[in-house]
Amino acid sequence: MSSFASTERFTNRADVYARYRPGYPDGVIDVLRDRAGLQPHHVIADVGAGTGLFSALFVRHGYRTLAVEPNAAMRAYAEDQLGQRPNFESIVGTAEATGLGDASVDFITVGSAFHWFDAARTRPEFVRILRPGGLLVLGSHQRRVELGGVGAALEEFLQRHRRGPHPLRGEERRAAVAAFYGGEMREADVEHSQRLDVEGLRGLALSYSSLPMPGEEGHEALMADLEAAFAQHQHDGFVDIAYRAHLTFGPLALRQAEG
Repeated sequence: MSSFASTERFTNRADVYARYRPGYPDGVIDVLRDRAGLQPHHVIADVGAGTGLFSALFVRHGYRTLAVEPNAAMRAYAEDQLGQRPNFESIVGTAEATGLGDASVDFITVGSAFHWFDAARTRPEFVRILRPGGLLVLGSHQRRVELGGVGAALEEFLQRHRRGPHPLRGEERRAAVAAFYGGEMREADVEHSQRLDVEGLRGLALSYSSLPMPGEEGHEALMADLEAAFAQHQHDGFVDIAYRAHLTFGPLALRQAEG
């Protein structure tokens, strides 16, 4: 989130992002309570909150949640959905400059946005705003491509039709995450699924900033691939995509590990 390209790249996709990206299952709360010590009085800073998909989970379970997001279009969706809840607050800020006070939050959560941050500038900011004993939680959705079906097809289409640089994946991402924590970190998976009709599958694909929008080169080919995959795998007009909500959580060491 450190440059115009990363903070603004979802502006024209905020609607499909809010409507069609999967949310986080309630089992995430169980993991964080049991394994990370999450307590009812804890304050959450959801950084890179986007349209509020991760924030909504914590708000729904009663946690005071500060949603930090620089993109006005995405932030507006979070405010529309969650703004009436007394435990939700929308903050204009970035990962590198959250606008939050020193030692003001117990948990920092980041859902599917870590790869947009300038890690060198974000890390001291996170250390600054975390209270002693506070934890960072990184969340992401991993499609269970080993099960085949439309989820595997969507993953293949993302690679085939992608434009621009590829976000960190696999061992490369894991190494970057480990260096950011600088010490102890734990991991857990929570399985969940998403049911979509054909419009939803189109919308999910268009929520990825690397895929072509209507009127852009390659858009029609992408839509044709998606519709063929939907026709092959649908049942009663819907397809199901299986996910793992992958969590990495732990404290931030005072000094960053050598990456």
